[in-house]
Amino acid sequence: MDREAKIQDLREKQNKWMRERQAALEREKVMQDLQPTQQAATNHQPPLRSGSSQLTSQPPPPSRQYSGSQTTGQQSPGQGSQGGAAWSQGQATAGPGPQALGGYRQHAAGELHGGIRAEQKESASMQVAANAAAVAMDGFLAAEIETQNACPICYELMVPPDKAPQLLFPCGHTFCTACVTSHIEKHHKCHCPVCRKKIESRAPNYSLQQLILNFVNRRDKVLAAKGEGGAGAQAGLRAAVHQGSATSPGGEQGHSGPGHESEDELRRRMERMSLRLRVLRNELLDVISQQQ
Repeated sequence: MDREAKIQDLREKQNKWMRERQAALEREKVMQDLQPTQQAATNHQPPLRSGSSQLTSQPPPPSRQYSGSQTTGQQSPGQGSQGGAAWSQGQATAGPGPQALGGYRQHAAGELHGGIRAEQKESASMQVAANAAAVAMDGFLAAEIETQNACPICYELMVPPDKAPQLLFPCGHTFCTACVTSHIEKHHKCHCPVCRKKIESRAPNYSLQQLILNFVNRRDKVLAAKGEGGAGAQAGLRAAVHQGSATSPGGEQGHSGPGHESEDELRRRMERMSLRLRVLRNELLDVISQQQ
């Protein structure tokens, strides 16, 4: 259940990142569509603003009142109020200048680009975390498969055909074909090496065999992609499995080396040792019974 929940969590994070990425692409497309419209509007605005600036820069001239050949030098109240109203109306219709509008536009564009860059960085970090979690999960599963599907007698992975898994009845324990054959035919023993129950029959464990084959094929493809082969491939495999075993399913890296094994690695080692100890104890009992 824990593995399924973690895999489901990784899928949800990946879907979330895809949705955010699609939204960011749509915003960029909208910005590209709006740029020609803004440029066209900017090309038509300067003549209007130049006229309005002339209107605001030149206040209305004061009207003078003439009487015959003499100049009174006084302005009529009606004419002065009309001129002031016209000047105020021109200043109100002029609005902010081109420099102010350009500053507003640059500020808005900067905020939009900053938000898009922040979302892109967040999406990239989420994708990196999802990839790291997937790699950690693959390493953990590889270590589990190779550890849990090793023969309790020879302590090797039960890979067909020589070491194909054999299921014993009725106890249900599984051993490799070579060890079971040697145990029954060579040493003439008819009891399970683990539980000591009598072996009535045996059969190939096809489900486990298919799981091991899939794991081996995938492992070989990975090693072939890295360009390793022969002894180098085997050494690389051991290093990869050890690295995967030192990585917990949650993505936390363990320390390699003696005394720094992770909890999962210690658990697997304890299980292997316990099973091996049971087999050796049973073999010792068989030897003692034969000597008596």
